[in-house]
Amino acid sequence: MATLTETAYYTKKIMQWSAIGLVGFLFLRFFVMAGIEAWKNAHPEPIAPPNLAYGTLPEIVFPTQTPSSTFTYTLENIEGKPPNATPSAKVYFMPKKAASLLAPAKAREFAQKLGFTDDAQLLSPTRYLFTDPNTTLRTLDLDIINLNFSLKYDFTKDLSIFDNANLPNQDRAISEAKNFLQLNRLFSEEMINGKTATTLLKLNKNTMEFTRANSLSESDAVRIDFFRKDLDSIPVLPPGFDKSFTHIILSPAAEQNKRIIEIGYNYQPVDYNDFATYPLISGTTAWKALGEGKATVVSTGTNQGQVVIRKIYLGYFDSLQVQNYLKPIFVFEGDNGFIAYLSAINTEPTPTP
Repeated sequence: MATLTETAYYTKKIMQWSAIGLVGFLFLRFFVMAGIEAWKNAHPEPIAPPNLAYGTLPEIVFPTQTPSSTFTYTLENIEGKPPNATPSAKVYFMPKKAASLLAPAKAREFAQKLGFTDDAQLLSPTRYLFTDPNTTLRTLDLDIINLNFSLKYDFTKDLSIFDNANLPNQDRAISEAKNFLQLNRLFSEEMINGKTATTLLKLNKNTMEFTRANSLSESDAVRIDFFRKDLDSIPVLPPGFDKSFTHIILSPAAEQNKRIIEIGYNYQPVDYNDFATYPLISGTTAWKALGEGKATVVSTGTNQGQVVIRKIYLGYFDSLQVQNYLKPIFVFEGDNGFIAYLSAINTEPTPTP
């Protein structure tokens, strides 16, 4: 019969080897999963041949209509030529939310939890404008159908909110914004858990407009932009490219209703299980279309005349306007902040022989 000392010895050994085995298993599992993910990224699932299941798609309406013919272009990307784009891509259905008899009541409930307890001014049958009874500088413009909204504090009439030196750094700003949004259930989980970007802002007190600041010490506010996650390894881009219509701007003020000087939220769900496949134009065709003025410049940056294009790639266009489908586009990134969009759908596919 084993003594207590021997039992304790073997028990200790078993625990030691069990711990080593568990650590080894976890390391092995991590490397296996990482290897599988790397293989998937290197060998993406091929897109099915075009089925055009949605029929003829409506044209994409880009927010600005600056034609790309305004500039001339030089391509200086890594490949040294237009990219070899996939011949087809998915187009996703975006369901619209239907009007409901309960929509006005839900809108008022939504407004009340943000401190807007007075009756609303009707801007249209589906848009309400609320004013905070505690300060008329704070307003909420709310779409009662889908609860998209714009909340603003008119800081131009209260510049004292920038006197406080309590502006969070970018990491803290993201955490603070997400905590507030989740606590009040203001954004969809898809947007909160998507990609974020921050911009430090400096207020020009002559124009009352924000410009990009170079450091936290010279900043008056910080903007946090929320973007959808990549879809099929393709970025989903808003009209402003690096500026989302779903965002929040924080001031240094200590009071919550003055600290948040702007919230914008515009979200339309995507049914990721309902999609069709459509043929795409080639990278060469897209590059030619840019020079012919068929693309739309969404940011001229500081360019005048000649633009050097560094990147050409596929994206999905997330419109500010309600749309039925999430469709692929070509994105042209150039020096000095130049961005142009072009619909990637081939409207004249080559017939199959």
